[in-house]
Amino acid sequence: MSTVVAIETPTGVAIAGDTRVVDGEAVSSDQFRRVFGLDGVGVGVVGESGAIQQFRRQFEVDLRDRGLRSGDAPDIDAVARIAARETQEAGVDAVIGARDADGAASLREVASDGRVLEGGKIALGSGRKVALGLLEALDADEMTNDPAAAVRSVLETVTERDVTTGGEVTVWVLGSADQIEQDVRRSGEEAER
Repeated sequence: MSTVVAIETPTGVAIAGDTRVVDGEAVSSDQFRRVFGLDGVGVGVVGESGAIQQFRRQFEVDLRDRGLRSGDAPDIDAVARIAARETQEAGVDAVIGARDADGAASLREVASDGRVLEGGKIALGSGRKVALGLLEALDADEMTNDPAAAVRSVLETVTERDVTTGGEVTVWVLGSADQIEQDVRRSGEEAER
């Protein structure tokens, strides 16, 4: 199933996911992207690869249809409501990152049954239990200073312990209101801006 982890700190939010796809007992790909950014909105999704693709396509359309891709930063609660409809339709679980009404970077966990929960430390997928333990053990200062490094470290440890989590690690970051959105890959290269 794969794993997605996310944290919310005073300096921003970070969402990390692996790229492995397992069909039955065989790895069919180590290149499937389940963490992506859409104009100020970050998303990490777990579920079947076809369902994730369905969710992404429809979520992008819904954001565009509601005018949330304009110059204004979309509000996390409005985005989470849109995601909730689409997670139910696709049968996936997701974590959404965007700014709240005050401009602070925030997270919401969106379950496949449409429930929306406020975030802090979130883990989804097959490596969830291991990831939650690792997230709880993170040093608060390290998380605040570099949320991207923190979620990357957690996910890299999960890949060592969960056979359905693997491939590359993709990280999406949204800083506090005075920082910019960035998408960072394991290699340290900037993939999208």
